[in-house]
Order: sequence, then C-alpha cells, then structure tokens
Amino acid sequence: MGFHAKLVNQFLLVPFISLFVLPIAWLGGRLLPKAAWTGWAAILTLVNALLLYIPWAIAIIATRHLMIGPVAVLGFFMVAVGLFLLATALFPIIRVPGQMRSLPERLVVEGPYHWVRHPIYLSHFMLIGGAALACGALKVFLETPIVLGMAAIGGKYEEARRLLPLFGRTFEQYRAKTHFLLPVWGWVALGFIYSLMAFRVFLP
Repeated sequence: MGFHAKLVNQFLLVPFISLFVLPIAWLGGRLLPKAAWTGWAAILTLVNALLLYIPWAIAIIATRHLMIGPVAVLGFFMVAVGLFLLATALFPIIRVPGQMRSLPERLVVEGPYHWVRHPIYLSHFMLIGGAALACGALKVFLETPIVLGMAAIGGKYEEARRLLPLFGRTFEQYRAKTHFLLPVWGWVALGFIYSLMAFRVFLP
C-alpha cells in the first residue's frame, strides 16, 4: 500500500470523532433544564454542530475525487433536500417556548414533523452523505451509517427521556402515525444507493 493510500485510510478515521456529539448532547439534556442562562443552549448547539460537521468535512475534502455524473447529481440533490429539511424543521421548534431549555411547552407536529419525528437528524445525514457523493468521496459516504446510528441513539433517547414524559399519550398517538427517520421505501432506496456505491468502491 502506497503512502497516499495509507494517508487516505487515516483520514477515513476522522469521522469517528463526531461520535463525541452523543455524550455532549446527553450532558446538555441533563444540564439545560436547570440552567439559569438560556445562552448555554446556543453554545452547546454550536459546539455539537462543529463537532459533527468538521470531522466529516475534513474526511470528504481529503478523499474527494471530483467528477461530473449521476453520483454527483444525486449528492447535490441530497444536499438540497437536507437544507430544505433543516430550514423547515428548525423554524417550528424554535418558536415553541421552553425548547431551548429542553422543556418544550407543546409537541411540534407541523412541517416535516407531520411525516417523520426527527427531520433535523435526517437533514444532518442528507447534508453529510450528499456532500460526500457530490465530491466523489465514496468511501466516506459508506461510513455515513455512523450518522444514522447517532440519529437512532439520539432520537430514541430524546423520545424516552424527554418527549414521552412531557407529553405522554399525545406523543404515543403521534409516534403511532409517523416514521422515526424514513418511511420503508426510503430505507429501501437508501440501501440500494449504498449497494451501488459499495460496488463502485470495491469492484471498480
């Protein structure tokens, strides 16, 4: 294995740094409801965003192989969907009193929350996965189940420790009518994309 290949493989380890988002988010969930200054919520949100996106950006830039084709188009489409999801999911929740202290006064069910319970987590995956495809960083894209795993852990924790205790039966009824991250057809499509990218990487 040449020096360049070894260097690329080392950069593929960088996204694992983003896993530190989980303990910081857990700590925030424990401390924010007791915090006297609501500015801590903004600081923790910024820290988590940087800790999530910077490692993936480093890996994508270091392993990029820019190309114009269907894969890049798919990547740009995913980024566009991710930006749309993030924008439309943020506006409803920031208007809810108590949200910044992890004690929202009402359950948000409008916008993308009408279909999926964690559209912001989904937007993170779409932005990171889409950027990897758009830049031709296919090996990095194949690592993005890390983001989905983090979304699953964070979402399940949020539902069990915050939303269910706060909203009870209302949340149970909402959960029964919505998808966690994606509908079944979305997971099928995602599995198909992963399979295609794996073939391109390992069977060029």
